[in-house]
Amino acid sequence: MIRALLPAAGAALATAVVLIVVGAVLAEQQGLLAIAGIGGAAIGLLAAGVAVSPDGVAPALLPRARVVRAAVGLALLTIAIAALGTWAYGRLEGGVLGPLDYLWSVFGPYIPAEAVIAAIAAAWGAGAGPVRSGS
Repeated sequence: MIRALLPAAGAALATAVVLIVVGAVLAEQQGLLAIAGIGGAAIGLLAAGVAVSPDGVAPALLPRARVVRAAVGLALLTIAIAALGTWAYGRLEGGVLGPLDYLWSVFGPYIPAEAVIAAIAAAWGAGAGPVRSGS
């Protein structure tokens, strides 16, 4: 089952990296909500493969409801990792605030909004998916 969720984990990692690059390195807020939504949808769509039979005969690895919960959890974890990465980058540049103080003073409600959007998009993707490559 863990191997089946690797594509979703890859999408989560890619989303976190892009959020850190845009939010910390480029110091931009524009686009963060869109990145969170697209990343959440990708996580959900890729995770949904676990909820379908691999060959049409064997049972699915997990019921759809558990896959939706897993995708939402992974999306929320992605936003948390991206926020901590953004804070860590700010610390490298000489910041002295704690993570919550820094994130709220720089981004305000963006981080909670990212979490909500990513979670909704992941739930949609896990319910609507899966995305499969190949045949």
